[in-house]
Amino acid sequence: PKHETSEDQAKDLFQWLIYPTSIEKFYSKHWETIPLVIHRGDESYYHTRPLFTLDDLKGFLSSRELIYGRNIDITNYNEGKRVTLNKDGEVVTLDHAMQQFEKEKCTL
Repeated sequence: PKHETSEDQAKDLFQWLIYPTSIEKFYSKHWETIPLVIHRGDESYYHTRPLFTLDDLKGFLSSRELIYGRNIDITNYNEGKRVTLNKDGEVVTLDHAMQQFEKEKCTL
C-alpha cells in the first residue's frame, strides 16, 4: 500500500517485521523489558520484501541534506567501543559516506 508519510511507511515496515505481534503489544510487553522471539516456519518471509538496499541508502543520501551528528553518523568499533568518525554539523556528501562505508567498512 502507498503511504502518505515516512512515519506511516516506518510503522508498516515495523509491523511487517514483528508480525503477528502487534506494535501495541510489542511496546507494552517487550520494549526494553523482554526479547521478542518469532518462529516463522517460513524461510522466505523476509525475502519477499527487501528491507533496505545499498541503492536505497545511496538514494536517501543524495536526495536530501543530512547533517552528521543530527541525521547520520559514520562509526566503527574499536575494542568493543563505538567510535564516531565524522564531525558533527557537517553536511553529508554521498561520495564521502560511500567511501567510508565501502572502502573503510564503517557503519552509517
